Amino acid sequence: MQSEDEKVDRGGGLGAVMTALTRPLEIEEALEEYGKGTCKLVGQDGNAFAIIGRVRRSLKRQGWPDDKLSLVQDEMMSSDYDHLIRTAFEVCNDEGGFRP
Repeated sequence: MQSEDEKVDRGGGLGAVMTALTRPLEIEEALEEYGKGTCKLVGQDGNAFAIIGRVRRSLKRQGWPDDKLSLVQDEMMSSDYDHLIRTAFEVCNDEGGFRP
């Protein structure tokens, strides 16, 4: 039997929501300075590289500099697919209006 500390939230609850406390400080500062991008995330190609490309293009249109775009891409690629998706929704609003 697992202890409470060993249990992992896989159900999309509070553990699935990235907060400012878990986001790298440089990305948090860039969000404050340049704002969130807007791109279509839901109903599009779910390939990780396609998502990264859409997010990068959206943030570039928003005025994010290349060094900050690289930080976001590195963060998206730093863990698993779920982390990539959470990061995408943290830095971009979905054009379709979906909010996780």
